[in-house]
Amino acid sequence: LKSLVEQVVAKFGKISGLINNVGWGKATPLWGSDTEAMVASYKLNTISAYNVTKYCMPYLRKEPNASVVFSGSMVGVTPSPEFIEYSTAKAGLINMAHSMAVASGPEVRFNVVVIGSVDNGDATLEAGYDPAMLKKISDAIVMKRRGTPADIAHAFVFLMSNAASWITGINLMVDGGGMYESKMPS
Repeated sequence: LKSLVEQVVAKFGKISGLINNVGWGKATPLWGSDTEAMVASYKLNTISAYNVTKYCMPYLRKEPNASVVFSGSMVGVTPSPEFIEYSTAKAGLINMAHSMAVASGPEVRFNVVVIGSVDNGDATLEAGYDPAMLKKISDAIVMKRRGTPADIAHAFVFLMSNAASWITGINLMVDGGGMYESKMPS
């Protein structure tokens, strides 16, 4: 990663922003994991973002309105025992991003896009969902659809922009209004 950052600086002369868009996790029930799987998820979803950010920081500190945005997940902020490896790693990522914001303000801004259910094609099915589950999710979302990759990209662009120059240490929920189910009898 350090070499990659050095190559970027050699080619472009600076780094003024970083989007840490990494994440993958499969359905794993609460008591169905083990040490190796938990550590592997943490390495992929949290430590990789930490390392690339650490190597970019000397360059980010030199730029006005420097910004780092992390891809979080709704399963990192809500109880998600069916995705224990992924949800635990994303919860750690969110705390890490907030800690970075506190330690790095006002030089560099740090925020998290907390991503709801997004239509990622086959990757969603590989994570353990089936079409019936996806319809149930879509029906429960306030906007009555799952997100698109473009929906998420727009949130990243906003948090990287000058329009967000006074925003740091937040979780921007990009989830179609969240999932809602009436508490009234039908």
